[in-house]
Amino acid sequence: MWKEVLEAEPGSLEEEGAAKKLANFYLLKNSEKIQHDGRDKALWSERYTEASESLYGNINREVAGALITGELSIIMQTAVRPEHEGVKQEVIDVLKSVLGPEAETNAEASGLSRERLEGITNALFESSKEIIDPIASLEHEGPFHPTQVREIFKGIVEQLSAQDDLWSMWTVENGDGSQLKINAKERKIIVPDGRSPIESKEELLALAMHEIGVHARRSVNGERVDESLRNGLSGYLDFEEGTGIFVEYLITGQLPTKAVDRYVDIALAQGMGGGLSREQLIDLAVKRENIRTSIKGGDEQKIEADAKTHVNRIFRGGDGRQHKDSEGAISQAVFVKDMVYFAGFRIVADYFNEQMDRGRTAEEVLSYILSGKFDPTNQRHEEYISQNS
Repeated sequence: MWKEVLEAEPGSLEEEGAAKKLANFYLLKNSEKIQHDGRDKALWSERYTEASESLYGNINREVAGALITGELSIIMQTAVRPEHEGVKQEVIDVLKSVLGPEAETNAEASGLSRERLEGITNALFESSKEIIDPIASLEHEGPFHPTQVREIFKGIVEQLSAQDDLWSMWTVENGDGSQLKINAKERKIIVPDGRSPIESKEELLALAMHEIGVHARRSVNGERVDESLRNGLSGYLDFEEGTGIFVEYLITGQLPTKAVDRYVDIALAQGMGGGLSREQLIDLAVKRENIRTSIKGGDEQKIEADAKTHVNRIFRGGDGRQHKDSEGAISQAVFVKDMVYFAGFRIVADYFNEQMDRGRTAEEVLSYILSGKFDPTNQRHEEYISQNS
């Protein structure tokens, strides 16, 4: 793998792709060491986390602190049933305990002015009528079960196909697991029966715009140029996931709790405010969701299962345990990939601000972002676009 890196043209996309392959190799090797080396688990856990960070980036603790501060404010104002009052106080105490002096600010989520947000939202709605109108016209308010979602999405794809033949190659299908997802390579929108019902039309619209309006649309538009922009240039994912979260934010006015939880919990797993173990994070996730669902009621078994799935994603590749080194410092192997959802959101918001400061309209910036699977903040990607478009 080193040979691929050394032989690639310096500064090229090929070099970047080869470097990521090498980083993945080291990630897997460190994972093997954690599983099979009984002596230096603290060392291999630390190196695993570093390899993960080299692939996906680093948590900004000041940002994580701002998110925790915002979450604290929401939780303190959330009404709960009497039996959850103690749980609510426990979560408040935990979150207060991890806030350090570096995390006392409470920055706005997007950093965009209200005027700009309104302009971007209008541009998004104007360019997405084939996705928005079928959902807005639904008489049913929710919940929407997977079979219903598949039929709605099939109708959306049909409308898009009427405007653009490239959409006619896309299908909406059932699948394994519980995650609604896009398979750009096979041109599939997968809505599995195992997916939880979508509670409202607003949530359905946000999801449709994230999956079809961003992931699938960037693939379709990229296909007009070449296969690389259809499937994604190396390193495109952070910006694309961030765009999906940004679009959801424009529709609902709120950051998806999943994106915030992932960012915050990875920071806590990495030692922010003294850090939390896997078991402590599961406990926090369960109690946090009990507060959110207290009034309308929640399925306790599902809440616990979802909490474990969420936390186990943070520790996958490691052993989910804390280890002390020779000096007594604690480390645990953390897989930071899920931070890209919120981190990407801020990158996208900053990109809109930067481009609109330069005089580009919201419509122009949005159209460019959705023109293929690339990262416009990546200079190599920009060079590729200018050479191939």
